[in-house]
Amino acid sequence: MNLTVYRDYSDGLVALGNLVRENGETTFCYNQEYLARTDAAAVSLSLPLREKPFSERATAALNTEGNLLSEQGFEPAPYIADELQEEMLPRLEVLSEI
Repeated sequence: MNLTVYRDYSDGLVALGNLVRENGETTFCYNQEYLARTDAAAVSLSLPLREKPFSERATAALNTEGNLLSEQGFEPAPYIADELQEEMLPRLEVLSEI
């Protein structure tokens, strides 16, 4: 599965990169044309501009943003889900006592 990521500029939508799901792994890579733009900006602080593709672990930030990618067949990384569960569990326990 391939999902193109766009950025909205004053001159229209520009394809900035692609999320690719192959063999159970999700990677992200910026398009060469986007990297050549003088106004190119990173999609995330964890995904700085570079030519080399980013690994599954690096793309986890994109995978949790509003669960947008889950609708496209991309699932949140398990370690992110575990971290969120650990953070929320004490709060849920307090609520259950009310």
